[in-house]
Amino acid sequence: MADSAFAFDTYRAVKNLQEAGFDTSQAEAVVNAIGTANGARADYAAKDDLGDVEQALRKDIATVEQSLRSEIEGVGQALRKDIATVEQSLSGRLDVVETGVVALQVETATLKAALEATEKSLNNRINDVERNLNTHINDVEKNLDNRINDVEKNLNTRIGSEAKYLEQTIRNAQLRTMLWGTTVMVGLAAWITFLDRIRAFLGIG
Repeated sequence: MADSAFAFDTYRAVKNLQEAGFDTSQAEAVVNAIGTANGARADYAAKDDLGDVEQALRKDIATVEQSLRSEIEGVGQALRKDIATVEQSLSGRLDVVETGVVALQVETATLKAALEATEKSLNNRINDVERNLNTHINDVEKNLDNRINDVEKNLNTRIGSEAKYLEQTIRNAQLRTMLWGTTVMVGLAAWITFLDRIRAFLGIG
């Protein structure tokens, strides 16, 4: 191994590793491991040991890559599991929602049918009430017509009876007047005859 040494920029090495996908702690661990493996300080390495450093670095990079792949695979599996769980939960919730929608549609159809039946029943009752009212009104009108006709007949009968009674009364009065006049005339005639006889008897001419 040569005694000469060259400056090893650990800061730049850490930045390169970070750009390659390492986080800060992983990059610093790789740089420190390289420095320890070559028996140098963390910021220096021997020029002749560059091949060993490169191999070690590649080995560490492969190890880190494998670790990252494992972690990514684990994260992917966990993520897929979580996605499957979420999908299953959403599927169950969608089933519940669809069931609720179907139940709501059934309830809506039931309410609609009930409203239609109620409307039909109310229309039938209204029609029945209207027919009953018309029948009752016709009956009342007929009854009133009959009563008016009866009252008119009774009035005509009473008027006719009163007219006949008045006519008969007038006739009776006229007859009594005629009889009274006849009686008076007969009385006067008898009285005149009596006076004539008295005059003749007395010789009064």
